[in-house]
Amino acid sequence: EEKQGLTNEKAAMAEAKQGLENEKAKLAEEKQGLTNEKAAMAEAKQGLENEKAKLAEEQGALDRRSLEFKREKEAFEKEKAKEKEDLQQAMRSRYNALPQAQKQANNRALLEAVQKGQLEEVKRLLLEAGADSNA
Repeated sequence: EEKQGLTNEKAAMAEAKQGLENEKAKLAEEKQGLTNEKAAMAEAKQGLENEKAKLAEEQGALDRRSLEFKREKEAFEKEKAKEKEDLQQAMRSRYNALPQAQKQANNRALLEAVQKGQLEEVKRLLLEAGADSNA
């Protein structure tokens, strides 16, 4: 009976040992899963950092292009203003070169156009007389 008790105890201990080994294997499997998950997260983090660097580079390129466009626009507007001023000066010079009689005739034509409400004719006469093209 004592021998049977020892055999049962030995069997129970072997069963407990097997349970511990199964638990150890299960924990090792969970640890491997966590290690794999950690590696996947590190890889995802690296991917995000690469994307962030790429976006920063693209933003820098956009900023440079925006500045370049702003400079081009300013240069264009400056050139346009210069051309407008040159044209107005040329028109004034041309008008000033007209004989007095021609100036008086132009002024009469302008007065008539204003009185008749002929806006396009008024603009044409003003431009011809060398006035500001926005008049």
